[in-house]
Amino acid sequence: MQPIDIVYLIFLIVAIAFGAFAGFGRVLRLLSDGLTGKIASVVITYFLFGVVLNLGFVQKLMSSMVDALAAKGNWFFNVLLVLRIDMIALVVVLFIAVRLLQKLVVGILVGISQIQNPVVRVLNKVFGSVLAVASLLRYVLVIFQVVAWISGTNGAFYQKLVGGSFGLDNLYLNNPLNSIFETLKHSFGSLKG
Repeated sequence: MQPIDIVYLIFLIVAIAFGAFAGFGRVLRLLSDGLTGKIASVVITYFLFGVVLNLGFVQKLMSSMVDALAAKGNWFFNVLLVLRIDMIALVVVLFIAVRLLQKLVVGILVGISQIQNPVVRVLNKVFGSVLAVASLLRYVLVIFQVVAWISGTNGAFYQKLVGGSFGLDNLYLNNPLNSIFETLKHSFGSLKG
């Protein structure tokens, strides 16, 4: 077991204990309110952006927007096209949709989780632990991606993950967030040439 595994195991145990103690409703409210909620919305929007970006109807809407702006021929619209206003608009729409849906779903789920039934109480603690662990995994993926941008797979951080018990080295190399970044890089790279 590598030292990084021990650190991850400690965080995992703390997340499970916190989720069980606080319960699903409180963990969900904590993750969705205030600054933490906005950060969660940004991360969820980032995940969704990678999924939605390659959908056919979204591509069609974005190219229609680009065509309409290009037809204007105005310098202002040309600047907007260089800034990829189509992608910015998609991100803004996704963020607003995520925030609204987050408020609605959190309100409903918190109400359900506060039912005073023994079965619901047990499920509340179990789902609280699962949600806390999922949140931990989400942040681990984001941290892995940032570290991969900085040091790549040859850096000291990756070397500390190799051979660990939790397979964090494999998760580091096969981070699903990397595909989102590659899509964005390819999209912006097409502007150059």
